[in-house]
Amino acid sequence: MSNYLMTKLVELAGRDFAPDHFVLLGMAFLLLMMLLWTAVRRRRHNPHTRALSSQERYQKLVDTVEGIVWEAQAAADTLRFTFVSAQAERLLGYPVTAWLSDPDFCHNHIHPEDYDRVMDSCREMVREKSSRQFDFRMIGADGRTLWLRNAASVSAEDDQPPILRGLMLDITERREMLDSVRKSEAKFRSYIEFAPIGVAVVDHTGRYVEVNRTWAAMLGYSEAELVGMSIADLIPPEHLESGLNNFEKLKEEGSAVHESLRVRKDGSLAWVSRHAVKIDADRFIGFFQDITERKRTEQALISAKEAADAANAAKSRFLANMSHELRTPLNGIIGMNGLLMDTDLTSEQLEYAGIALKSSKELLNQIDELLDFARIEAGKLLFEKSDFNLRTVMKDTMQILSLQAEEKSLQLAWQVEPDVPLHLRGDPGRLAQIIRNIVGNGIKFTRQGGVTVHVNRVAEETQSVTLRFAVTDTGIGIPPEYLGRIFTPFVQVDGSSTRKYSGTGLGLAISSQLAELMGGSIDVASSEGSGSTFYIALPFEKQGQNPAAVKENETEAIFINHDANTPQRARILLAEDHTTNRRVIRMMLNKLGYGADAVANGLDAVKALEKNPYDLVLMDCQMPEMNGYDATAVIRDPESGVLNHATPVIALTANAMAGEREKCIEAGMDDYLSKPVLVQDLETILKKWLENR
Repeated sequence: MSNYLMTKLVELAGRDFAPDHFVLLGMAFLLLMMLLWTAVRRRRHNPHTRALSSQERYQKLVDTVEGIVWEAQAAADTLRFTFVSAQAERLLGYPVTAWLSDPDFCHNHIHPEDYDRVMDSCREMVREKSSRQFDFRMIGADGRTLWLRNAASVSAEDDQPPILRGLMLDITERREMLDSVRKSEAKFRSYIEFAPIGVAVVDHTGRYVEVNRTWAAMLGYSEAELVGMSIADLIPPEHLESGLNNFEKLKEEGSAVHESLRVRKDGSLAWVSRHAVKIDADRFIGFFQDITERKRTEQALISAKEAADAANAAKSRFLANMSHELRTPLNGIIGMNGLLMDTDLTSEQLEYAGIALKSSKELLNQIDELLDFARIEAGKLLFEKSDFNLRTVMKDTMQILSLQAEEKSLQLAWQVEPDVPLHLRGDPGRLAQIIRNIVGNGIKFTRQGGVTVHVNRVAEETQSVTLRFAVTDTGIGIPPEYLGRIFTPFVQVDGSSTRKYSGTGLGLAISSQLAELMGGSIDVASSEGSGSTFYIALPFEKQGQNPAAVKENETEAIFINHDANTPQRARILLAEDHTTNRRVIRMMLNKLGYGADAVANGLDAVKALEKNPYDLVLMDCQMPEMNGYDATAVIRDPESGVLNHATPVIALTANAMAGEREKCIEAGMDDYLSKPVLVQDLETILKKWLENR
């Protein structure tokens, strides 16, 4: 029995075990020692004792145990060891004889800070006849301090003085490790405690277990006040459900990051950013940062953006209204002057009418420049993408500009290199606008000589090509100090009140911005007194197939026979509330060979269409009682009483803002004419929608 126990104890001695296991191990050793002691006493009276005494066998066995097996008598103020195993010398460096012979061994070698506690424990054990386990330090022969864990018990036999027996194990390495862990933990806790961010630990119910001072200060509480509170106590009532759902999600997923509101002790709200993770089955740690100021800044930025957007929207509405209000009378002025010049006038009258028409068109151009600039600035300028012939666009554009050049006796020439692809895809209207602005600018600042446009290819790929339009004039040139500013809005080389050349200073700025929006650029080279060259680089797509060559005279075709008795006569309804414009457009229609019925609002237009099958409707968009958009909706409604729901409706609008054309098409209209309406534009629209009726 004793051999078996000793073997098992030797096995256990080398293991790492918990404190409660150590008590059991110590008790087992004491039981073994008592059994062996009894066996030794019996062997003393046994005549057949072997050569190797039981006491020697006992000594050999205990000497193999990793710890120190010991026995001692308790004196008044010390312990006198009566037995120690050989491990005592191996651990502490003192020979066994020193343990047994020195009555002050304990006093001399137990750490001074632990001696009284050790002796008190031993006295209590003797007095209570109990067992006990405790840790203490001893100083080795080499001066090292060792931590020992002692499991001891008291026994008294045959009225003999009490004897203490026990087992001491070296736990120095374990204690040093624990001390290191405690120091690290203390250091970590100090980091957490003084961290500039809030830190809190909650249990699985959401109650605070630990908090640092930063988190407490962030909420206006003391640390003691926060511990024991629930996270629900700090969430605004309107966010409580979502807050608790976030906590449940944290428990499921193990980590979470989000921003939320917390209620401070004084009732105010704080925005916090939280990073939380699960640290064990029942604990979660969260790291908090106060982002209240950031949120206020964000809200201020949002409010500022909303205010800016509202201001832009108001500006857009103002521009749209101004466009309408300015273009409406201009439509009457330009239209009537155009019609007037086609009547029998004296040369003086014709000159006066021509000046009035030219001035009106200049005013219209300036209005268009201002509107284009506003659209670009608001990011609302729209670009179309359609197939076009480059030569046709150049020819039509230069033909318009030729009148200005002729008035100043200037030469105007243009050339497209033979290797330039003519059949392109892009926005021909914006290309023409850029050419008109740059060439028109050259004509304005050139007194003699002329302006030339040279088009060549600078890059080409399978489906795209980049063209360069070089516009060269022989004008006054640009001083070097102004070259970097000429594309700035409202900037002119001569900005004085007595300048020779008028204008808004927007033409070049708009052209430059248009080129950039189309993916290109505009550069300039100039020498004061020797003219300037503007280089316009623009990319275009190439058409998928090569259309038939455009005939030179295709843009000169006559679209409508002006004879009122020809078969091309159609029944047209004009809906226009402005009396002058209504009269001007009817006169234009009569000039083109068409008659028209006229009404002053959309409601009357619907009534007229319920009675008569018109071939086409010219519909003003802004009218009283029922505007053109609503009237068109009624026309297209199959449940309405209109005789022909497919009647072509052409929008007439003085609103030249971006998106107006799209708005008209979405409302069910078929096409769009911008006021002031020119005879040639009206003629083109009529041909388009009436030639196949």
